[in-house]
Amino acid sequence: MVQNTSLEMLAFNVKMLGHGRKKRVLISAGQTANKKRMLPAIQDLLALDIELFATPGTHRFFNEHNIPSTLIHKISDSQEPNILSFLKDDRFDLVINILTGDEDYDASSDAKLIRTRSIENGIPLITDTDVGIATLAQIVKDSKEGTYQYKLDDDSRPWDLRLAFHKLIRANGGYANHHAHFDKAYLISESNLKLGQVDMQKKW
Repeated sequence: MVQNTSLEMLAFNVKMLGHGRKKRVLISAGQTANKKRMLPAIQDLLALDIELFATPGTHRFFNEHNIPSTLIHKISDSQEPNILSFLKDDRFDLVINILTGDEDYDASSDAKLIRTRSIENGIPLITDTDVGIATLAQIVKDSKEGTYQYKLDDDSRPWDLRLAFHKLIRANGGYANHHAHFDKAYLISESNLKLGQVDMQKKW
């Protein structure tokens, strides 16, 4: 289950906010009490360049609280945009699908299919209200602090191979690719060709 995945890993999956296309987050917040609990975290999320999609009940709740979202139809509906087609096309970057507590619904209808398709497509999935609130807060925090906006001169970050590599490149004047080909036409022989099948030490 997603709850066994670290919060850092979930935040990592949506860390590139603002890079490339606008990130899409699907929220199906379950019971009204859960919607109300998640409301402050979702309102804070609006400060980021994110496109919110919501199932009908959550979409109505968002409208009541002036949160812009796109209504996405249930899997059982034939209308678009539809949850199933978005999941099949890997068009969500994060899915928050809070269980309703109705075992018949959670086990046999859209809720199960949403979870299954998210897992199959490697889309970060949250099914717990507290984890959802904490993850959204972490996303907003990382975005505001520029956690993932690496700079070559920023020594406050933990050691990073890519960062260290680019520092060395800059210190040594940039990239240099010394590459030469020698004509082997007169070096090829049957014995030399056989060396292609031996270990590297013998080749040397």
